[in-house]
Amino acid sequence: MRQFVRGNVSENTLRLIGKLSPSGNGLMMALNIGAIAAEPMMAAATAAGAGAKALSEAAAMRGAEALKTMAATGAVPAQQPIMTTRQATSMLPGLLAQ
Repeated sequence: MRQFVRGNVSENTLRLIGKLSPSGNGLMMALNIGAIAAEPMMAAATAAGAGAKALSEAAAMRGAEALKTMAATGAVPAQQPIMTTRQATSMLPGLLAQ
């Protein structure tokens, strides 16, 4: 439960990058539109933020399902990282290049 709430390095990195997503709130949408209007290359940061947000939300959903399963069955699931730090780090250049 504690690990789910605190997350690990890769999950927290994805959450942080996901805050750039325009789907987060109206302020970020307005800032992204303004940034793209001023510099079209900023669309890459918007795409990276949206991708990271989707990945972090999917990881959170898998973690929540694992907790629900544990509560229902009483069995502690095997420790499987949602994503290793190396995997997250190797994904960042690809997300930023989009």
